[in-house]
Amino acid sequence: MSERATGAAPDHDPGTGWSMVVPAGGVLVVAGIPGAGKSTLIQRLYHGGPAGGRVDDPLVLDSAQVRAVLARRLGCLPYALYRPVVHTVHYWRIAAWTAGPRRNLVIHECGTRTWARRTVAALARLRRRPAHLVFLETSPAAALAGQHARGRVVPHRSFRRHERSWARMRAALRDGSLAREGWTCVRGISREEAARLAEIRFE
Repeated sequence: MSERATGAAPDHDPGTGWSMVVPAGGVLVVAGIPGAGKSTLIQRLYHGGPAGGRVDDPLVLDSAQVRAVLARRLGCLPYALYRPVVHTVHYWRIAAWTAGPRRNLVIHECGTRTWARRTVAALARLRRRPAHLVFLETSPAAALAGQHARGRVVPHRSFRRHERSWARMRAALRDGSLAREGWTCVRGISREEAARLAEIRFE
């Protein structure tokens, strides 16, 4: 087992193409600071659709889905004005689906908000569902470059908060306290390992 993995299911060698397995009915949180590569990974593995491109794909929950719907309805209204609504609806959807029907879930979430992380883990435990956390350990500098590449940059003050939370998550991953939040499996992967990840399957 990698020193950065706790409770991980067997997988292939991360040095080549590799895969991860999440038990059926599980909840998978793909975490990392803005620009870490969460959207890229999820879209590549699950075809980018809200519920995936195939009938057996998991349901993907991403705040970008909520933002897109509201943007169409609110027209040219600046995003800053309805950002709190986007986040509120996103967390409501996460809570509803985690505590609701036993369906395979993939959640796009920074994970830097401790209360949000622990709530997902607690709701999964309540429903006796395996909860896996994959933390993209992309450095803040690389994540900031990723934001510029996608053309959507997080405000400086907000990103600094994410950066401090990233450091705390990384330390918690290494000392085991992140896993003790109630996750079935916690794994940290580099940006390079994420690029070589061929699949995360539920079975």
